[in-house]
Amino acid sequence: MPALPEVEREEIWRWIALPNREGEVDSLNRADLRAAINAADDWVVANSAAYNTALPQPARGVLTAPQKALLLSYVVRRRYLMLPSAELSEEERDNVYQEMIAKNRDAEVSSLTPAELRAAIDAADDWAVANAASFNSALPQPARGVLTTAQKALIFNWVVRWRWLVNA
Repeated sequence: MPALPEVEREEIWRWIALPNREGEVDSLNRADLRAAINAADDWVVANSAAYNTALPQPARGVLTAPQKALLLSYVVRRRYLMLPSAELSEEERDNVYQEMIAKNRDAEVSSLTPAELRAAIDAADDWAVANAASFNSALPQPARGVLTTAQKALIFNWVVRWRWLVNA
């Protein structure tokens, strides 16, 4: 899978930087933020097959690429943007499950049993935790040293959502 075209990487930058939503990334200049977005996109491309492999069957075979991206996005948002804790509780994993069901009433998601979808959520969360350090290492300085974990998660989520949901 190729990296996003420069035009789309620029659009991600615009969505993150121009409105400066609540000062999320005001600690980086334009060039440094673009470098972080480019590195995040490159990392996502390089690791998308590993994420797919980490998902258990039947979810791996049944869910579409956008649904898998949405699942990972929900997990990352809950883990790194909404909660200060280091791990998702059973209740938070159940909340991800409820989000997936509420926003994906199509045949692929509804063909999974609750236990199968929950297993996919657990696998996505485990994969996110296991690969967080690798993602962090892929970010160039100064972004790696300046951005908070939540800001890095925000960039990750924007790249994932743009790649598989906006352009789907």
